[in-house]
Amino acid sequence: MKIIVSENQFGKIMRSEGKPSDVLIEQVVAANPGNQLTILQQKINAIINDPKKEKAILDNINIKLNLTKGNAFELQIGQKKFPMKQTSQGVYGIVLPPGQSITTSEIPISSFMGEIEKLPEYKALIETNPKIQAQLQGMKIYNQLYSDRMGQGYFELRLHSELKDRKEERLAVDVRRPYPLGEFFEQNKVVYKFPPELKGIYGVLSMNMVVADLSSINLTPAAPKVQQ
Repeated sequence: MKIIVSENQFGKIMRSEGKPSDVLIEQVVAANPGNQLTILQQKINAIINDPKKEKAILDNINIKLNLTKGNAFELQIGQKKFPMKQTSQGVYGIVLPPGQSITTSEIPISSFMGEIEKLPEYKALIETNPKIQAQLQGMKIYNQLYSDRMGQGYFELRLHSELKDRKEERLAVDVRRPYPLGEFFEQNKVVYKFPPELKGIYGVLSMNMVVADLSSINLTPAAPKVQQ
């Protein structure tokens, strides 16, 4: 026999038990072994996409400005390189079209295994299904950049013979050195100092309407055994 109740009624029943409805819903779902994998996947993705950890994760990815042949500029983010187009005198840019994402780096799931292994759902599942552990260990997460929903994203480089702000001049980074992507997103710019052979100019790299995100994982259940 099935008892059908509305979502409203179900919430009232859950609250009458003295527990938050989301906790009790999770308990009901967890009682079904077929759904334990879904709960584990959701909890792992919550670990990966925790905003508090985002900067630390992105700081393991570098952003770098390269000078190519013909004195052209190239922006390197992680393993990907993007030629910058000159838009006006001393100004170069890269546009990220709306709806288009760019994958820049791979992050091994091993970076998160310390926290994943503490999850009770993980401990329970690998006891009955060791293949889940092997499946996770071979996974990679991808850093993606895309335009904000409000508009078209872009990176911009502006060259200066000198800087008006002396503080920025003192904090300028050698253009030949990589810079942590998380710090770049937090500051929304980095000031580069070029070596004397490049006339000692400065470059201010900034961005607008660009979002960084990490991909989620998708766990698959083990294939059922075929009876002989």
